[in-house]
Amino acid sequence: MWSEDRAAATAEALLSYPWPGNVRELRNALERATILCDGGLITIEHLPMGVGQRGVMAGRHEINGAFPSGGVNLGGVERDLIMKALREAQNNRSQAARLLGITRSRLYSRMQKHGLSA
Repeated sequence: MWSEDRAAATAEALLSYPWPGNVRELRNALERATILCDGGLITIEHLPMGVGQRGVMAGRHEINGAFPSGGVNLGGVERDLIMKALREAQNNRSQAARLLGITRSRLYSRMQKHGLSA
């Protein structure tokens, strides 16, 4: 796909997303994309989950399929997301916090809660 096509698709995704967090959410998304694209062209893959995807309403993701019969361990999901963000950010806490859309101090607090080394 040509860069112009990818740029147009990314622009369309940014313009069509409802941005329920308003300007702050948009700013954080663009900062995250800038970090992830590493100086290259920002594409949909660099945008937060949900931007440019169908089935997303007001920043919430549509659940496909049923929940497990035993329920969902939200603490485990949070811990896994923190660990994934830290891996993607190569253990850079500030970048990981940006990826998660939280402050660095909140990231440290959540890491402590889940027994992750700070």
